[in-house]
Amino acid sequence: MRDMITIEKPDMTAVVSEYEPLVDQANELVICDMESHAAALEGYKYLKKAIKAIRDHYEPARKSLDTAKKELLASRDKLIAPFERAMQIVNGKVDIYEKEERRKAEEKARVEAEAERKRQEDARIAEAEAAEKAGDDELATEIIERPIEVTPAPAQPETLAKVAGVSSRIVYHAEVDDPTALLRFAASVDWGVSLINPNMPALNALARQHKEKLSIPGVRAVSEISRPVR
Repeated sequence: MRDMITIEKPDMTAVVSEYEPLVDQANELVICDMESHAAALEGYKYLKKAIKAIRDHYEPARKSLDTAKKELLASRDKLIAPFERAMQIVNGKVDIYEKEERRKAEEKARVEAEAERKRQEDARIAEAEAAEKAGDDELATEIIERPIEVTPAPAQPETLAKVAGVSSRIVYHAEVDDPTALLRFAASVDWGVSLINPNMPALNALARQHKEKLSIPGVRAVSEISRPVR
């Protein structure tokens, strides 16, 4: 049996019909003297009243909807939680295994590369000795001075399973461990501003405190007129 959640949408007909003319009046408004200025402020007050009336009309339904949503999501998350914990456990064990297998593969590749380097070194020495015995010292020197280039094979573990629908990739993210050093770097390059996210709540608080006297390089106090309606 399923639990039913029913939310009734408010009937806004009366509220809209009462306040809707205010929108047209605002579009047609012209302020040219004290009388029209007063009329504009009265209209502003009634627009604010209209917004409050609409919000108040929707408030019971909004509260019911929020409560129902919280209960629904809480029920869902309660069921999901043990599976998420189990996934974290499995993922942690998989990570440990994969890291160890990659380490083994990298060590194997390193050993094989070193063995190949030694093989090339021994072959080079033997070739140089043969040239020296043949009396060609210049060739022997040239052979000895040849660089040995060994490119390690990609370390691909052969012990990692491939399961359809499951893939893995290495993902990187940044952590700031020295904010001061980051700021110095950001100031030293022309694109560094993109690395810095200003703390606007703190800057706004300083602007409210100091107003026009705010004195911070790169920051200015901007004023706006607020019109509270009672």
